[in-house]
This record gives sequence, structure tokens and C-alpha cells, in this order.
Amino acid sequence: MYKIDTPGATAANEFQAGNPLATPPIPATELGADWFTMVQRELVALVEGAGLTLTKGDDDQVYTATRLVAIAESYIRHTITAPRDLVFGDGVLFVDQFGVAGHAATTGNPVELRLMGKFQIACKSTDVVAEGRVLYWDDAAHELEIVAVGNHLVAAAMESKASGPAVIWARLNGNALFSF
Repeated sequence: MYKIDTPGATAANEFQAGNPLATPPIPATELGADWFTMVQRELVALVEGAGLTLTKGDDDQVYTATRLVAIAESYIRHTITAPRDLVFGDGVLFVDQFGVAGHAATTGNPVELRLMGKFQIACKSTDVVAEGRVLYWDDAAHELEIVAVGNHLVAAAMESKASGPAVIWARLNGNALFSF
């Protein structure tokens, strides 16, 4: 990232409105395409890096991405070798622990997992979930669900979810897993 450097920028490389009536006239900062492209790329990197999809008309994507990244950065972490290609926010079962990927990683490369906290995690779309309900990890489908048999207790629902949405806000407590 860099500060504006087009004609009319201040000595500190900041914008100024200019004043054509001053003596001598003070020019306004010219707006260059390269600076706008840089700002757009920075914002796109933030949104996509948080695992979100760019959506025209969705005016809170940068806010949501910032919130997701801030939440993910504040929790207990553990680095493992990625068992599959991962994006930010993917759930991962490893030995007797469960975590959420803190960044994208390809199979076989290091990935830092978040073990505690509140995260938006993939959830079986047909499940109806009550807030506070315990959730289990289906490692074959790579999603949370309400069925205990054959799965691992990993989280508690932080919100209610009707059938349809394929994600849910859930709380991880960093404890060892229990299989059912």
C-alpha cells in the first residue's frame, strides 16, 4: 500500500481539496487510477482472505471480513500440516482436537488452526439448530451437524439456524474431542 502521490497531493502525500481562489491557486489532489486500483486490491485481499465471496451490492463485506479476521486472530492456535486444501474458516479434525483454519493452505503445507472462540463454520444445510445446542463434526462431509453417532462433539451453536443455510456461528472451547 502507498499514500497518494499524484499532482496536488500534500507534502505528506495526503489529499487536499484545493482552493482555486487563493493566491496563488492551490490545486486539488488529482485522483489516479493506479491509487484506486491499489485500494481496490487491498480491500479485495481482505474480503477474500477472510473466506468471503465478493458480492456487488453487499456493502458490509469489508466490515464482516475485518470482524472475522479480528475474531480469528484472538484465539489459541496450533499449527499442523493441512490434511486437505483449506480456506480461512474451514473446520479441521486432527488427532483429538478440532480447530478452524486461520488462513488458506494447500494439502501438506502448514496451517495455523484456531482452537477456541466463536467462528462461522460449515454446517449441514438440512439441520435445524437451536441456539446453545451441541454440534458434532462430520469429518467425511467437513461440516458440523446435530447427529452424534459416528461424529465428534466439537462446538456449541451461538445462534439458531433453520434448514437451508450451510453455515452457523459456533463456539469452540479447545477441549479434547469425544467420539460417539
